[in-house]
Amino acid sequence: VKWRLQESDLAKHARQQGAMLAAAARLVELRGRLVYSTCSIEAVENEGVVKAFLDRHRGFSLARSAVAVPWVDGHDGAAAFLLQRD
Repeated sequence: VKWRLQESDLAKHARQQGAMLAAAARLVELRGRLVYSTCSIEAVENEGVVKAFLDRHRGFSLARSAVAVPWVDGHDGAAAFLLQRD
């Protein structure tokens, strides 16, 4: 049996990650910071989640971001986003 990632799996993961990010954001104080990080290079799980979060949570802004891809950085792919409560 060959395992295949379905497009709906990525959307499901992105929704779950967005919910976790929103839950964590409730605990961030004014001028506090929150890091959202994944071991994925999929835009839907990275930039897509962060964009959707920022669209819904006007009190936060993106301070920094980094995405590492295996064919450039020589190691597993990952992404990190530093969000700040304004």
